[in-house]
Order: sequence, then C-alpha cells, then structure tokens
Amino acid sequence: MRDGTGETRRRCVLLADPDPRRRHATAIQLRLGGYRVVEVGAMREIPQAARDGIDILVSEAELEDGSAVAYAAYLRRDPRTARLPVLIATGDRDVAPTIVDSLGEEGLLVVPAPPSALLDRIGELLARSR
Repeated sequence: MRDGTGETRRRCVLLADPDPRRRHATAIQLRLGGYRVVEVGAMREIPQAARDGIDILVSEAELEDGSAVAYAAYLRRDPRTARLPVLIATGDRDVAPTIVDSLGEEGLLVVPAPPSALLDRIGELLARSR
C-alpha cells in the first residue's frame, strides 16, 4: 500500500491490551512481522489512537474499562468502521462463543498460540479487507 508520497506504507495494527508487559511483547512481535503498531491499554484510548489510520484492531477480550467484544460489535454497526478487521486474542475460553457470534471464527485467536499464529491471522484478515 502506498501513502500520498508514493512511499510504501506499512499496515498499522492498533493493539489494545491492559497488561503492559504482554502488550509490549506482542508489539515487538508485530513490529518484527513488519507492522506499524499503536499501543493502548484501555478502550477509552482507542478512538484517539485510531485517528491516524489503522488497518486492524487486535485486542484482549477485556480491557481495563470495558469489553472489547462489545466494542467490536459497536464498530460493526457503524458504517464508517463496519469493515475494519477486528481480532480478539484471548485466553478466556468462556468469552470465545460470544466473540465467534460477533466476529466469526476468524475474529478469535485463543492464546497461548504458536508465535506465528497471530501474524498469520492478521495477514488473513487484512487480505480479506482489501
């Protein structure tokens, strides 16, 4: 993808996770995978962080101030964000059925998972959104 200057623009992942150490480790993995990463720890930070243009939202199921699953459902109802890929990466198996109902199987990544699983799933979701 090219930006307005003709330069290739790296795809941007908005990473939302309330655990700073886990978020930082995941951000490193994503950067090594070639993505630009914007990190947030709370739902209230997502709208401001997304203003610079993001290509996908990757989030833990529960943030410090609410449910990312509910937020993803809200994004689906808004025509401006209905096509934004959302991936919920969580170890909370109790919330998995709700995620699948809202986002489909492709919107859920049960963790822990092999290191390549996150990058593979992001790549699949971004390819579908083009």
